[in-house]
Amino acid sequence: MWNIPRDILEAEILCRLSIKSLLRFKCVSKEWHCLISDPKFALYRQKKQGEIDNNNTIHQRVLVLAISPDRLQSLHCLTRCITELNFNFPFESRPNVIIGSCNGLVCMALHGCKDFFIYNPSTRAHKKLPDPDISLGSPYLYGFGYDSSTDDYKVLAVSCLRVLLKVFSMKAFSWRDVHYNLGVKLFYGTESPPKGCLFNGALHWLVSGFHFGSQDPVIIAFDLAEEKFCRVGEACHPRSVSLGVVGGCLSLNVCCSNCVDKTTDFELWVMKQYGVHSSWER
Repeated sequence: MWNIPRDILEAEILCRLSIKSLLRFKCVSKEWHCLISDPKFALYRQKKQGEIDNNNTIHQRVLVLAISPDRLQSLHCLTRCITELNFNFPFESRPNVIIGSCNGLVCMALHGCKDFFIYNPSTRAHKKLPDPDISLGSPYLYGFGYDSSTDDYKVLAVSCLRVLLKVFSMKAFSWRDVHYNLGVKLFYGTESPPKGCLFNGALHWLVSGFHFGSQDPVIIAFDLAEEKFCRVGEACHPRSVSLGVVGGCLSLNVCCSNCVDKTTDFELWVMKQYGVHSSWER
């Protein structure tokens, strides 16, 4: 068993195991402990699991922060089943905002987005981030994602009133100020606080289209590698409320109220060609 080549051990054996089994197998040897603890192995395992899973269920689940205290739920987009997730938050108080999730890690915030944590639900490990020193009274856009160009996780806090962007680097374990220029001030829509949707290596937000010369809401994106903003295009409907990713495409949730029977329906639109407005499909 000990003569198994490392590449076979990693690619054909360990990457197929559950997180619970991997945590136990850390005790087998120092070599196994180092291999399983390596962040690169975690990324490789997730990629391999996606290839093994023919139903692609990994990308069809949505993490939901429930209204009741200490509850997280997982929504399966195909079956529409909601599963309770018993995470047992290791914090002094319950997180009130999920900033985003990426590669099995979840970025959460407490106390009105004053205290930030990176949390691994599988291992229950967590790390508190330094104080970003932002004004609690000012509106911000938030985001969390992985920059593959530098192998780094980043957290963003973008001021909607001032030309100020704070970027946290997990590698440097510190916040830094980055000045941006979109030509206008940022104004966001119904979601508060707005969390960035990670897609194509960039965080995306839905902001007020009026300030961008459009009647409909506008999608903007922040490239995590280049650390620059760009305008992706207009939303397909004035009642767009949130962004997502469905079937490898940027998606849009549209709220449609019926004044007659006083009901509310939601439509899902996908952008089949990234950045092409005419490619929106219901």
